Amino acid sequence: MADARKRSDDAGDEHDAITAALTRRYKAGASIHELAESTGKSSAFIRRILTDAGVPLRSADHTPPEDAKRAEAHRLLDQVPEERIPDATEFLRALTRRETTRPTRRRFRTVGVFDGEPNLGRRAKEIARQEIGRDSGKTA
Repeated sequence: MADARKRSDDAGDEHDAITAALTRRYKAGASIHELAESTGKSSAFIRRILTDAGVPLRSADHTPPEDAKRAEAHRLLDQVPEERIPDATEFLRALTRRETTRPTRRRFRTVGVFDGEPNLGRRAKEIARQEIGRDSGKTA
């Protein structure tokens, strides 16, 4: 119904700016209630603006930890001066780059060659006992 009404270009631009600001703040972690309080609008109005903009709404009682981290990152990024955004972006990209010179290796507690030898565990204990010595008091 809102789309059916004719708006002047100024009113349309203002509506788009309000929608963009509310969407950005909501995605940054602000609740619908907080947005309503800060704008002086009703929660129903804020909810309608966000749903009309296609923003997926969170449940009222839960913000997933990833959303909270993302919200904090957005809040911090919003505080970066406009002229420093390219530097901040490059810094974040550098943090996310993987080191390509050495592949990630798994670390195992023990190392051995598993060639299908039956009773490998028992054999390993025998070898360990021989190396340590049976009378040393240590167990393998």
